Amino acid sequence: MTTDFFEKKLDQRFNTVFNEKVLISQKNNFPLSSEELKQIKIGTNYDFFIQIKSGNSKNELGAIDATPARFNSNLTNEASIQLIIYDLNTKQVIYHKNAFGVTGNPEKSNSDVTFSKSSQSLLFGSLKKIFKDLDEKSIL
Repeated sequence: MTTDFFEKKLDQRFNTVFNEKVLISQKNNFPLSSEELKQIKIGTNYDFFIQIKSGNSKNELGAIDATPARFNSNLTNEASIQLIIYDLNTKQVIYHKNAFGVTGNPEKSNSDVTFSKSSQSLLFGSLKKIFKDLDEKSIL
């Protein structure tokens, strides 16, 4: 989803590290240090680098739950995502955004069937919020 977004915006000017023959650790710091940015610049000769960190904090509810709400009102699904864009020439962060999604059963619900979004759906929704913000702030 992220690759599609940036390929549409940047066309041939966008590459993923998965398509390049460079060594970039998948277990790097978040955010990257100035030294790590320097090494990425040397290894790739890119001008910008995008770093994404996502997580499913909780996935306690199913999409459709038949358990009466009074028994599981404290259960939630949660997801978060962070996106940072670095200028590798200046080694500065030029964009940083966090987005979160949370859903749960209403506490005072009398319904025995509840519907909720999965943590994966919340993650995609959070990413869409970041893309919308990028569209609003972008000159492209």
